[in-house]
Amino acid sequence: MTKDVPRDTMQKSSEDVLKEDKKNVSIYETLRDGILNLRFKPGEVISIKALCEVLKAGRSPVRDALIRLEKEGLIVTMPQKGTMISKIDRKRAAQEQFLRESLEEKVLEVILEKEERSKDENDREKGSSRSDLEDSKLGYEGLTNQLEAVFEKQREAVEAKNARKFLELDMEFHHLFFKEAGQELAFELITSMCGHYQRIRLLSLLEEDIMEDTFSQHKEMIGFLKGGKKEKLRSLLHEHLTKVKQEESVLERRYPDLFVMEKRVEQAGNPLDLDFLMESNRKGE
Repeated sequence: MTKDVPRDTMQKSSEDVLKEDKKNVSIYETLRDGILNLRFKPGEVISIKALCEVLKAGRSPVRDALIRLEKEGLIVTMPQKGTMISKIDRKRAAQEQFLRESLEEKVLEVILEKEERSKDENDREKGSSRSDLEDSKLGYEGLTNQLEAVFEKQREAVEAKNARKFLELDMEFHHLFFKEAGQELAFELITSMCGHYQRIRLLSLLEEDIMEDTFSQHKEMIGFLKGGKKEKLRSLLHEHLTKVKQEESVLERRYPDLFVMEKRVEQAGNPLDLDFLMESNRKGE
């Protein structure tokens, strides 16, 4: 005997289901964007009821979105207290930064190796009187043209001192390297897993000198690509991806309430020798 299909399932068409899924994704993306772009303050307690009213959504899809965000470390559920936007965790951010550094430096090697193979094949097939510099210019022309287009948009963000827009374009700039290497999945992994690192980057861009320094490094990267200066490009990319480590401590001192504070427990001697009950008894004597 076959089981009856639930009435509510029968009443929903595939179009209704798709609309519902799209709305749920929209709720998730709206909340995620608000967290990553620091529209929500790290450590802020949010009300599910208020979110439902603002988003014009039911509790179920909002709760589903919060569960997804909690898995990404962007939301913390506190029993009897509510839901809190996670504070920035430097330990997690360090792991996220390591992930990006490892993947993007490997992506650069893929691009350089790809161009080297292409150049060798052209030399074997046709013979070539071009210099290495000319080969590099021809090989990277498509990528550098795209990078320069994003770079010019970043110039406007720098002049406007628009940190959010600059970071958006920064992501677009680096995404081009992943596209060139054919590693879109790696970039998607970075964007989906690096929420703490991204919030640190956004905070750092409020410092005018940091934004300008990042902008200048992008200009240098394009120049090294055009000039075929591979070692300088490798070195600059490493510096570019790791400089946030030096910026973190400054930001934590400036915005202490936005960061997870490390608990320091001082213990003398062997912790197994401690006896809470006996120590309490001595204090009472």
